[in-house]
Amino acid sequence: MASRIQGITIEIDGNTTGLQKALKGVDSSLKQTQSTLKDVDKLLKLDPKNTELLTQKQKALKDAIKLTGDRLNELKTAQDGVAEGTPEWDALQREIIATEQSLKGLNQQMDDFGSGYSSLDVLQDIHRNDNRGTYASPQDFPPSAEA
Repeated sequence: MASRIQGITIEIDGNTTGLQKALKGVDSSLKQTQSTLKDVDKLLKLDPKNTELLTQKQKALKDAIKLTGDRLNELKTAQDGVAEGTPEWDALQREIIATEQSLKGLNQQMDDFGSGYSSLDVLQDIHRNDNRGTYASPQDFPPSAEA
């Protein structure tokens, strides 16, 4: 991710710093969120209707979208401090394009995921109902001691 922007120096609030350092916090959080998302996806392959995992996936997707948007904003802000036409400019443009593509992919995942469930609240309600032991038909009830 950061190899394209190595060596680019920017000014943020009067302080000159490397772009990699400026993005370090966002990139760290984003990496952790993507790891969580990958883990949840693996578990959902085993149990695709698990409401707790579906809730966690939606939350992780929302977090990843926000963090990727934050990263994109940082990159676009850094763009003002880099001379156009230089190798640094080209590298920064490639990083911006890659981040925009990543954000587009995350939004597409959220749209695809959201087609079955409208919100996090719906998933949480389903999860609460699953834990109540509701039964759909008389055959679903456990056998009684009288039988």
